[in-house]
Amino acid sequence: MKAMNKATTLLLILVMLLPVGGGAALADSHQSEVATVDTAALEMRSEIDRLLSEHGFGTITLMRKIFNKEPDVEQLKELANLNSQDLRAGFASVYGEGPADEFIALWNEHNALFVEYATAAANNDQQAMQNAMDKMEEGSHKIAVLQAEVSEGKLPEAAVAEMLMTHEQQVKASFDAYVAGDFETSYAMQSEAMAYLVNTMSKTLSTAYAEQFPELYDNSKALTVAGNLRSDLNLLLGEHFAVAGTVMQKRFQDAPDFEASLEALNANTGKQAAATTSIYGEEAGNQFAALWNSHNEYYLQYVDAVKNNNAEEKEAAVANLGQFRDEFSQFMSTATEGILDADTVSEALQMHVDTTLGTFDSFVAGDYAKAWTTAREGYAHMFATAKTTSAAFVQQFPDKFAGVPAMPETGLGGMAGMFDMNSILWSLPFLIIAALLVFSRRKVLE
Repeated sequence: MKAMNKATTLLLILVMLLPVGGGAALADSHQSEVATVDTAALEMRSEIDRLLSEHGFGTITLMRKIFNKEPDVEQLKELANLNSQDLRAGFASVYGEGPADEFIALWNEHNALFVEYATAAANNDQQAMQNAMDKMEEGSHKIAVLQAEVSEGKLPEAAVAEMLMTHEQQVKASFDAYVAGDFETSYAMQSEAMAYLVNTMSKTLSTAYAEQFPELYDNSKALTVAGNLRSDLNLLLGEHFAVAGTVMQKRFQDAPDFEASLEALNANTGKQAAATTSIYGEEAGNQFAALWNSHNEYYLQYVDAVKNNNAEEKEAAVANLGQFRDEFSQFMSTATEGILDADTVSEALQMHVDTTLGTFDSFVAGDYAKAWTTAREGYAHMFATAKTTSAAFVQQFPDKFAGVPAMPETGLGGMAGMFDMNSILWSLPFLIIAALLVFSRRKVLE
């Protein structure tokens, strides 16, 4: 069990924050016997997925931009601030303003130390870099104490501290590799860091909170097979949106890490293409890959058109994306036997396209505040799409997603067993991911 970042605290916060929520299906002991992604506990878990993964990606991106002295550093700092405010609001809604103030002070220090580390790296100040990491480790223990206290021992101090430090080391490793010019490793570590926040941290925190406060979540569970599917899609779709935006910026800038960012996007979509084939067969997998391949190519077509100030080519790229939307919507409707209506898929795809292009257009125009505001909106949209898609898939294959996953005994009351996300991930019928608007396939943008 790797580190759980201070996001751990945040997660706890969120968990309590989402108790009201919507979907309350299955509020009794039979809940685990019915396949659904729409319960109070799973809403809480999904929100924690979103905020923690956004924190991870946003932090790594901010550190790279600080090192490169890029013009949108301040706007990315504001993105981190908004993320932290959301976490604090959740904490305050459960524990009150006093504990929330304690939490946000520690969490803000956590974020500030990442900035301090990146700034020191840009100045080649090795001592300042080490000082930042030393203070970060100290802060991890303080957060762990708070986390253990508010969870009434559900999340042991030592375990939380270990998770937080793992998170910090993953972010550091991604940034250090970037500074060293090892871009491939940097982006691979970024993917690992985001996955850890979702697969380990969010899952651990949401499970503990649903158990600590069952009445807040209608006695529903945060750890179910259907919930794992939704969370898997949260991660893959969220990462897709985040990395696709990075790829577009890097292509426009002729940045030296463009190829590495593209490989990260291909790695994300390659998992989904392979899973589609494993569930529906080679023919369906090939059809899926071809559709997603064209979709990603059109995004690069758009970037190149903007870069070359070619209005005609830009218009053609938008038209191509529209055609893709129509074809893919019908494909998903057919695959899910009409559970996902083509119009519903088309609408979700259009939102995804609009926020992706909107983020890029604002970035190119130098309106960085709007660019990152739109990016945050687009990132959140992927989680809504994940819910819709996973719900359809669960409805189509209810037997595959009923019940709760088996877990061995652990020091965290059995929660460690849920950390093996890969085995779950690869066994899921991820064609749904396609519906989720995830860019798929390894050859996509090549």
